[in-house]
Amino acid sequence: MIVAWIAGILRTGKNNPTLLLLIVFMTFFMITQYQSRQKDERIINLAEQNSAYIQRLEAEQLAAKEMRSKIYEMQQEIHKLTVDKSAITRDYHNKLSLVSNELKTATCAAIPLSSNLIKWLQLNPETNKTTSSNSK
Repeated sequence: MIVAWIAGILRTGKNNPTLLLLIVFMTFFMITQYQSRQKDERIINLAEQNSAYIQRLEAEQLAAKEMRSKIYEMQQEIHKLTVDKSAITRDYHNKLSLVSNELKTATCAAIPLSSNLIKWLQLNPETNKTTSSNSK
């Protein structure tokens, strides 16, 4: 229908420069409108994609924030456990040092020997030798 209308105008407008100018202008206007509509559709399509990407990005950022929070909590727990372990180790070494010092100051003579051990030592004279006398 539009083509027939344009063909009719072209037949009658061959000799009319104003009509030809109107035809050129209308053609230019229709081409421009078509291109504008295509650009609008492309803009809408890109805007929808952009919106989807932004939503994904926001979700990923929220997940990253939660992950950073969990990592921070784990680091705090690791630090607390390290401090606790260090305190336990320090306490263990202090008590071990106290026991060691106690053993250094205490003499073996202060510990009473059982009569069974004395009898066994008397029956086995080889065990009475000290390490220093064995190495001579």
